[in-house]
Amino acid sequence: MSKSKLGCEENSYIYYKLESLKRALQKQNNDQKASNAKRIQQALEKFPLPIISGKAAALLVQGVGPWWASEIDSWLKDKPVKRKASPQPGNKKISYNPPFRSPEWVCLMCLNKSEESLATYDFPYIISKYLSDYKLEEPQNLDIILQHLAEIDIIKEENGKYFLTEIGKSLALKLHSECPTVQKPLLESFIPDSWIKNTSSQEFYDQETDGGIDDFSIVLFVDSAERQSMDFNVICSRLENRNVIVERRKLWIGDYQWVCRVKIGKKYQDYMLNYVVERKTADDLAQSIIDSRYEDQKIRMKMSNAVCIYLLEGTIVKKSSKVNSSTILNSLLSTKFNYNFLIKNTADSKDTLNWLARFTNALFNEVSSWSYSKISSLSTYEEFYDFTSPHNGVTVGDIFGKQLRAIENLGEQSTLAILKKYKTPMKMFLELKNAQDKGKRELNRVLKSIKLANGNCISKNTRNALIELFLN
Repeated sequence: MSKSKLGCEENSYIYYKLESLKRALQKQNNDQKASNAKRIQQALEKFPLPIISGKAAALLVQGVGPWWASEIDSWLKDKPVKRKASPQPGNKKISYNPPFRSPEWVCLMCLNKSEESLATYDFPYIISKYLSDYKLEEPQNLDIILQHLAEIDIIKEENGKYFLTEIGKSLALKLHSECPTVQKPLLESFIPDSWIKNTSSQEFYDQETDGGIDDFSIVLFVDSAERQSMDFNVICSRLENRNVIVERRKLWIGDYQWVCRVKIGKKYQDYMLNYVVERKTADDLAQSIIDSRYEDQKIRMKMSNAVCIYLLEGTIVKKSSKVNSSTILNSLLSTKFNYNFLIKNTADSKDTLNWLARFTNALFNEVSSWSYSKISSLSTYEEFYDFTSPHNGVTVGDIFGKQLRAIENLGEQSTLAILKKYKTPMKMFLELKNAQDKGKRELNRVLKSIKLANGNCISKNTRNALIELFLN
């Protein structure tokens, strides 16, 4: 199995140990435990975060009980340290010459003229854009191929990104010069994410409608208050170098939003693409957890009905912080599973901007296949802006959510379940009061009708807390 099959590549070692143990159990005819191992493997394929302990696995991964948690702890203790490429290749000669169009040849051609190191997710786009003459497919097991090239000092790997060594550069130039003239690839100087399309010059004509659309572009809005280690001029210059259109706006929720800007006649209309990104450095997230801003932001983003993405930049907090890395991880797990937010982790601000560029390109590719009726069915940016404003009716829900979270025994999941059913405390009070007048059984039925995201009822302690708050 390739690493790319996993939701988180860092769990590949645990997955490998599960596979080995599963086969051993099958030979021993222990079908039940072998089946359990397979179920845990399937859960790991979808799990988006690294497993840091057996206890965490037991809490978050389906199928992991006490015995499996103990096994995982022992595996993590014995997990080998990742080998780093030799810092000095010396004068040894590498008698290595990968065949034309082989997976190794493709990787070397992709790295040949990169101005910066490449991550694995960059390779498919370089292949499709710069090596299209060869009609190549993405190499299977790309991680294994790159690891092999690193072991023989053809390339190096640092922080998940790859670049050619001096020996690798000589070999890549040699392979490039030996390409058949009629098939020589058009390798331009490549900066990661330069495959992003120039949306400012792209035109889109919808043949299914009676006209009205001349062209469209995807525009990234950056919150005017976004100044965490990057000011707007830095964000703008770096993203515009990747052909991304960037504008500064006052955003009520999140730090980044995207719109589809459509030209209709002589005017332009911005349609909201319903993605909101909240960016946090580890230190800022730690501080927002301390002062409760984290709770407030999550509830307001959830109430917007947008696809919410929490982007954590780095994972190391200052030693002086009252919140450690473990608390950061637990907060993200809670955000993922209780609020159903998407979680993205980047290494630094540069990696964040690369991801924003790639995401913008993905949106462009998606929207380019839409009909005019689908685009026009979206909310306009002005409508979304007004809807998420703290100055409109949403404020009642915001305040109600804060009040609920202040009650003992009311966790995140219960709060979200209540807010989904009752938009205001008055509506909840009236329904509970009406049910109480009809009897204890009816009141219990109404309270049990408040369902968590997994379909379960809220707990008895939570029900009692609500009765105490609203009816006593």
